[in-house]
Amino acid sequence: TIVGDGLAAGVPAELLSRRPDVRAAEYAVVAATSRMGLAKAAMYPSISLTPSIGTNSIQFSKWFDLPGSIVKTIAGNIAQPIFQKGALKTNYEISVIEREKIALQFKQSVMIAVSEVSDALAKIKHTEQRLRLIHAKSNALAKATADAALLYKSGMANYLEVITAQNNALQNDLERITVKREKLNAAIDLYRALGGGTDTLPPNTP
Repeated sequence: TIVGDGLAAGVPAELLSRRPDVRAAEYAVVAATSRMGLAKAAMYPSISLTPSIGTNSIQFSKWFDLPGSIVKTIAGNIAQPIFQKGALKTNYEISVIEREKIALQFKQSVMIAVSEVSDALAKIKHTEQRLRLIHAKSNALAKATADAALLYKSGMANYLEVITAQNNALQNDLERITVKREKLNAAIDLYRALGGGTDTLPPNTP
């Protein structure tokens, strides 16, 4: 199938760097902190993105306070005087503000990316749950249709009951097609949210 039946427990946050907007913000941070020896690997916390991470402000606050967080790293670095001989205090203050601004822009771009990935994962999970229910209902409706046909042949039911059972089964099939389409659209949203390309996803992720 185009979209797998299993949903990975989480997507590595570092995959967000495939997004053009996040990558641009990342480059801006690297450029602004190039003299601080900041490693790219330290910019993304070692967490996994899941359908439930959402945009919870508390979670985001804790996330960016983790060791290795770019915001925390920059906050620690800008707290140390970086005066060059003869540099004016005003220039230093301006540079601090610029670094804080760039760090916040990066944080915002990552938060937006996390929200979009989380939404897509949640949609995929929801459609998978609906498809399981539809499949179970399909088996019951198939049996009901067969039973109605047998009762009709034995003269214990009229043909209207057969038609009704067949129509119920047809409506269930149409619903399954609709939900499958929603799942495919959610998968497309996920690929886009991760910057595009199936190679961005773990093996078991739709």
